Amino acid sequence: VCFMLSLAADRGGVRSRGPWHHDWVLELSGSAQLRSRGETPGSSLLRAEDEQAVVLFAGILTNTRELDPPRKAGTAADVLLHVFHRDGMSLVSRLRGPFALFVYERGSRRFWAARDHVGQQPLYVARTGSSWLFSGSPIVLDREPGVRSGADPVALSEFLCGWYPAV
Repeated sequence: VCFMLSLAADRGGVRSRGPWHHDWVLELSGSAQLRSRGETPGSSLLRAEDEQAVVLFAGILTNTRELDPPRKAGTAADVLLHVFHRDGMSLVSRLRGPFALFVYERGSRRFWAARDHVGQQPLYVARTGSSWLFSGSPIVLDREPGVRSGADPVALSEFLCGWYPAV
C-alpha cells in the first residue's frame, strides 16, 4: 500500500513524536520542514536525511543486500534513502519484510507513505482538521488531540459498499 500527498501550505509541519515501538506518530500539516521530537536510543522509527529527502522507517528489511546499498549505509533508513535517490518510489515494490516507510521530498514537497505488501507492519491514518496523522497503533492515534474514537459511519458504509475514498 503506497500513497502520496503533496504539501501546499507553508504552515504547520511534519513531525514525529515518541516514545516509539508502535507508539510513534507522524503529523503532516503542510510545511516544507520535517521535525522529529522525542527520538530515543533504540527507537523503532529510524531516520535518514540529506538536502533532498527525509526517510523514516519502522520495521524490518529482510532483503537489504538485494537492494544494493552502499557500503557505508548503517541503518535500514540509510539504505532506503540511497535506493530512493536511485530508483524513486518504485523501490516500494522491491522491499521485503514488515515495514512502514515515509519519504519526504524537500524540493517537490511531496510526502509518501507505504507499508509492507502483506500488512504485517500496521499503519493507521487519521485526519484532524488540516493535518494527517500516521501511527503504528490505533490506540496511540486515539490519544491525539482532534482524533475521534469510534466508527465513522460514512467511511464504514463506503468500505462495505466497496467505495474507497481517494486520498
